[in-house]
This record gives sequence, C-alpha cells and structure tokens, in this order.
Amino acid sequence: MIAGARWRMSFDAGLKRVRFASVPDGTKLPEPPGLEKLGLGEDGWRELTMPHDWGIAGPFRDDPPNQNGKLPWLGISWCRKTFG
Repeated sequence: MIAGARWRMSFDAGLKRVRFASVPDGTKLPEPPGLEKLGLGEDGWRELTMPHDWGIAGPFRDDPPNQNGKLPWLGISWCRKTFG
C-alpha cells in the first residue's frame, strides 16, 4: 500500500458476538475472564449481520418496560472480527 493511501474495510461480514449478564430468556450468565485474549475459541459466539440489535433475537417477555417492545435488551456483549 502506498504511504498515506486510504482503504475501507466492511465490518458487515464475519463479525461475531457473545452476550453475558442478562440474556434473552431472563437468566444471568457471568462474564468469563480472558475474553480479550487472542486464541480464545468461538464456541457460543454467534455470527452477526450489521447493523444489529440483539433484543430482536430474544423472546417477547412481560417484565421489560413497554417502550422496549417487550424485548430484552439489557446486558453485556463482546464482539470480535478476524482480519486476514
């Protein structure tokens, strides 16, 4: 690449996500240590299409506030993408 040249890379494909804390079924999953480390396996990671809203993947529930469409949206999510 020429010095100073710009290029764009799409993040729309190959992005993976795993969610902790409150999950769609209402259970709580603890966040395991080491998620930021290279070489971590991707078991349980879900491939995403961007843009993405994780609440839409959950079931409708009676306990979230109505302005959220009764979809669970609280929680912590880690995303990762492999560049190569």
